[in-house]
Amino acid sequence: MQITIKLFASLRNQLGKKILELELPEPATVQDALTMISLPYRENIITMVNGIHCQLAHPLKPGDVLSVFPMIAGG
Repeated sequence: MQITIKLFASLRNQLGKKILELELPEPATVQDALTMISLPYRENIITMVNGIHCQLAHPLKPGDVLSVFPMIAGG
């Protein structure tokens, strides 16, 4: 299945791209996609599929858009 991954802020710099098209075997989860692009998944990222917040175990479907943001702290 093919999905699109959008990377934001420092994650763009880490991988050198802001949008990736990725082919994944089915079934696949958000965690599988992050592993495939060598992005270390950890607790300090925010993931969204098609604009809805999700967990790493969220199943992906063909055509999904996975957006990945670093956690931002402020005060």
